Amino acid sequence: MKNILFISVFFISIIGYSQKKLVKYYNEKGVEVSKSKFKKSINYKVNLDTYFENDTTKNYILIPRSVVGKLNPKEFIALKNHLNKISRFELDTTKFIVINYLSSIPNKSKNTKPNPYWNAFGKEYLRKIDRIDNIQQYSIYNPENNHLKYFHKKRFNWLADEHDFIKNMFFPYDVMYGNFLIIRPSGVFVYYLGEHSEYQILETTKKFLNKD
Repeated sequence: MKNILFISVFFISIIGYSQKKLVKYYNEKGVEVSKSKFKKSINYKVNLDTYFENDTTKNYILIPRSVVGKLNPKEFIALKNHLNKISRFELDTTKFIVINYLSSIPNKSKNTKPNPYWNAFGKEYLRKIDRIDNIQQYSIYNPENNHLKYFHKKRFNWLADEHDFIKNMFFPYDVMYGNFLIIRPSGVFVYYLGEHSEYQILETTKKFLNKD
């Protein structure tokens, strides 16, 4: 009986050990770093920490909040087609694109709730953004976000991001609330991740329009 008990405990220990996952930490450049260095590098003004895991590893990574890049012609055409489809409106290709994107968080199934004081979509936002010449504005949400009523559903024409197209192209990691994205007619873009203000959207848009 003692032998059976010993063997049982031994195998439970082996199973528990085999199921224990490696934990890895990566900086903004995708380079693996120590846990202490990772924590010291967290600065919510410039980056966000996020997490995902696979069968063998738990991965903690830092992602920059603001990114500038450029879409290649094929990507840009695909994006325009997607916007035309979900909005049922033909995009003016000579204008800048401004996208407000709501992520899947907060989500009821994840026990997260919206911040009632988040002012990115205040009453004056649409009026102010419409005053900026040469832009087309879209309000797009991740279909997993089931708190849409808290984000002025009646005021904003929220469009579902079918097949996670924009998420996969720009925002592979879910962050709290959402992001904004500005794209020039040339395909050059800038985006900002995570909670932000109405002021940030408006000022970033104005600056990006005035840059060469």
